[in-house]
Amino acid sequence: MRRELFLFCVLISAVAIGNGLSDAVYSNYFKEVYNVTAMQRAFIEFPRELPGLLCALIIAALSMLGDLKIAFISQILATAGLLVLGVFTPPFAIMLIFLFINSLGMHLFMPLQDSIGMSLAEPDQVGKRMGQFGSLRTACGLAAALVVFFGFRFGFFTFSD
Repeated sequence: MRRELFLFCVLISAVAIGNGLSDAVYSNYFKEVYNVTAMQRAFIEFPRELPGLLCALIIAALSMLGDLKIAFISQILATAGLLVLGVFTPPFAIMLIFLFINSLGMHLFMPLQDSIGMSLAEPDQVGKRMGQFGSLRTACGLAAALVVFFGFRFGFFTFSD
């Protein structure tokens, strides 16, 4: 396997594991840490999904940077947002800002990963490579979800201090 394909597979794996570890606990995190009501939970979805609506505009505005640089920036945003949420547990209003930042990074990366994957694939194996990348993403996401399930089930993970 070419070096750049291997590194891209490592990136896809890391992102899928990070998403699997975080996405699987968001609802419980909001309930346990912030005691959100049903109305607040609905409100939380706005800053979480707004980046998806803005994604095309933001990628277009940053297009002069190229796919790789935008993908790098997107992962910095996603990581920074998730770290603040997980490590510092900010007040509710600040949490919404960092939830937006995390979501912006993830929404920016979603279309770029396919674009980057297609550009790295051999011309006669684009479909095969895209399937392999998707399979790797799914397998890593499943592994992360299992870690979350068993981690909370057996007390290795908790939302309390």
